[in-house]
Amino acid sequence: MGDLHIETRSASHPARDAACSRALVSMSPRLKPDAVSLPATATRLPAIDIAKGIGILFVVLGHNPVFRRSVHSLYEAVYLFHMPLFFFLSGVTFRPVTLRETCRKRARSLLVPYFAMGALAVLIDCRGEGIPGALSALSGVLYATGETIRFPPLWFLPCLFLVAITTAVLLRLPGPRTWVLVGIVVAGLVGGGALLTIGPYAQDPMGLPWSIDLVPFSIAWFAVGMLAAKTPWLTRWPMAALTVLAAAGVLAMLVVNGVSLDLNYRKLIDPMAAIAGAFAGIAMVMALSTLIMRIAPVARLFAYLGTASLILLMLHHPLQRKVLPPLVSRDMNAFVAVVISFASTVALICALDQLVLRRVRLFGWFVYPRRPAATYR
Repeated sequence: MGDLHIETRSASHPARDAACSRALVSMSPRLKPDAVSLPATATRLPAIDIAKGIGILFVVLGHNPVFRRSVHSLYEAVYLFHMPLFFFLSGVTFRPVTLRETCRKRARSLLVPYFAMGALAVLIDCRGEGIPGALSALSGVLYATGETIRFPPLWFLPCLFLVAITTAVLLRLPGPRTWVLVGIVVAGLVGGGALLTIGPYAQDPMGLPWSIDLVPFSIAWFAVGMLAAKTPWLTRWPMAALTVLAAAGVLAMLVVNGVSLDLNYRKLIDPMAAIAGAFAGIAMVMALSTLIMRIAPVARLFAYLGTASLILLMLHHPLQRKVLPPLVSRDMNAFVAVVISFASTVALICALDQLVLRRVRLFGWFVYPRRPAATYR
């Protein structure tokens, strides 16, 4: 969900970008060189797009209320890592520029879609409750936490904006950049973890405006991503299958022992173990991305989902909540209800993206800072 699609440039590693793209193309003679890149002008890292595609599916699944009730242990496992994963991926592709330019770019890519959805929420409440409802919705949009907005997953966008701006400021500190980033990681995990466990907003979903109270913990994962961008294993994970199995085992063990993390609800139970779980989940997704890259058609699908992760983040919550009730009212099996609602939500949003947003500039402007191609091959 990083600024979910435009932060995939990695200008500081052009050789790695080219090598990654060539590796993916070599997997199949039928796979065109641009088949898994964003339909735009930016250079893409296919492995990162695939990881975003995996991650956004976990986000959609995690926000399915039937999934949460019927398979709660798996739900808790997903929540241990899915939001740290997106801060991590945003950090991987973050390109330090001037503070002014960082503010401009992040406002365009994060705040424009956030306030577009906020305006929609205000109009919905105005229609249903008149001017008082509209004013209440507007105040919630301006406060910008999951508790105050009609579409709770969108808390991530203003929070990521603050994380990116704070990072740009901190990178001005004297000393080698690597050590500055290490300091951000340590301070963020310790201080942010403390805020989530014993701070004044611990387990209080209201939080501070724009989720300022989540910035310390979130910026740590952003900095981890920036550090990971310097490593060669990021786009070609060693012993990928073993990593996936080991990480899944770690997550299962942690959940069985009551470890829990939910950034939106400011819930962190057993901080050290939860942090370990987040690292395990991130490793699992990156390793899984490496495995998926070996199967060209699947790689294209997940890479596309990665480039469409912002629109999936924006629309999956209201759409999935509309799809589910008719299924539940028919006493449908919980597993079948989850699969149908999940798959139909993703499919409908992707159809909207392909048929409208990537074709009609007026609508696509709110999601894509640059004009994307009409289709994804």
